[in-house]
Amino acid sequence: MGLINVDLYSRQLLGVLTIVAAFITLVSFSGIIGTASNNRLRYSAYWDAQPNGSHNVTWSLP
Repeated sequence: MGLINVDLYSRQLLGVLTIVAAFITLVSFSGIIGTASNNRLRYSAYWDAQPNGSHNVTWSLP
């Protein structure tokens, strides 16, 4: 009986962790996409302003 309880608990824990991981991944991707779309003009202008076309564009996540 104990093994069944542990198995059930581990399955529930695995499910919760999977949901949390998926949520974090979704939030991260939406944050990256939002940052990219909101700051596209600023980043491209900063890129063009660099002498010799140096690649000094830095991406900052919220």
